[in-house]
Amino acid sequence: MKIQFLGAAGEVTGSRHSVEATVGGREVRFIVDFGMFQGGREASFKNLEPLPFSPKEIDFVVLTHAHIDHSGLLPRLCAQGFSGPIYCTDATYELLKILLPDSAHLQRSDVERAERRQKAGKWRGDLPVALYSMEEADLALGQCEVLSYGEHVELCKGIHLEFLNAGHILGSAIAVIDITEDHAQKKRCVFSGDIGMKGKLLMPDPARIAQADVVVVESTYGDRLHKTLSDTESELIEVVTSTLSAHGNIIIPAFAVGRTQEMLFLLIDLVRRNLLPHLS
Repeated sequence: MKIQFLGAAGEVTGSRHSVEATVGGREVRFIVDFGMFQGGREASFKNLEPLPFSPKEIDFVVLTHAHIDHSGLLPRLCAQGFSGPIYCTDATYELLKILLPDSAHLQRSDVERAERRQKAGKWRGDLPVALYSMEEADLALGQCEVLSYGEHVELCKGIHLEFLNAGHILGSAIAVIDITEDHAQKKRCVFSGDIGMKGKLLMPDPARIAQADVVVVESTYGDRLHKTLSDTESELIEVVTSTLSAHGNIIIPAFAVGRTQEMLFLLIDLVRRNLLPHLS
């Protein structure tokens, strides 16, 4: 078995991992996640780089969750020749139906805005490139196959998949993949996706994995301890209270699906518990 890291290694976006194994007398290649690189010009170049193999060689994709840094290049992959199934949870699929067309729309809007500025003599350098169209986003959605948490599925001879709840966002999953290569013992490969914290407001705690031979785990916050929810609430109350008393405005950047919903819930709950005044 061979695992190749094609993104999110030494950086936090562009999650995509290639796995090769010999099962059933043939070479099988599958991808776990196929996300978009985000953040600056270098990310744009990486999103346009070809894979070190043909997309037509990929048998299937396992998608852990819908965040664009894990799913955002799936339409481009399908447009370039990948025609196999994309396995994900039901909630992930429902989010993809919103996020992938929205991503295509934003890319097209960026191109059109740059073209207008270029025409007006206000644009320097190369124009941005739309990575895929709305039609290509629809193509990727048509290749999705939905699985439930805890459901054991044989993806092909010798490879089985089970999704467990990762507690990160709606539909997020840990991918537990059992691979039995020809003339070899079964190996359990666990791909964490993004792991949620314990005790989150809107999500269950991530599932515990009892056993694995290979673990590929996200480590964005691997070297620090998160504050407790109580400490976070106290800090938020202090910031909101002091800002309101000074007649100021509060801007909260919430750039990812799940973060906005959690922040709104927390603010409403603090008002409900009379720890914050009515907010408008």
